[in-house]
Amino acid sequence: IYRYIQKLNNESNDGLKISFSTINSFLYKDYNTNLYISEAIWPKKITIKDTIEQFDWTIFKENKSILGFKVYKAFLNYHDFYITAWYAPEINIPCGPNEYGGLPGLILFLETKYSKNEEVQIYEAIEIKNLNEDFKLSEPEILEKTMTQEEFQNFFDDFVEKENEIYKSGVDKD
Repeated sequence: IYRYIQKLNNESNDGLKISFSTINSFLYKDYNTNLYISEAIWPKKITIKDTIEQFDWTIFKENKSILGFKVYKAFLNYHDFYITAWYAPEINIPCGPNEYGGLPGLILFLETKYSKNEEVQIYEAIEIKNLNEDFKLSEPEILEKTMTQEEFQNFFDDFVEKENEIYKSGVDKD
């Protein structure tokens, strides 16, 4: 599960926890049931519930170290985004920030670049913590209004298009 983290707690525990900072209210992935749940907070609060998407990554031999883990480079061209990921096979969890995952290890660094305006977003693991073995994640509460990722994308695109039309029309000078 990925949540926006205002401050990290440095307490030492047993087990494994990976925290990423993200602007989503929350993101929940269950690889046993192939369930993906997220909560969009803009333009309005909506629960997105769908299956975990499978990506066609290109994997490279190039490697480096992040947080003491040997990581490998992967690339994906997805919906006008160029995505570069660095994943750690030593942490055998096919997960990463936002909807991204499906690599043979946990994504510790991810960069997305939008091809149309070159906007870049970067996600980087800043800490890996051990948790108590009894720690269990449970499926989050779901809002009454739920959409699939595709439905939300269409809703979001329509919202942005209408917003752009309003800005382009300007204001009368009367």
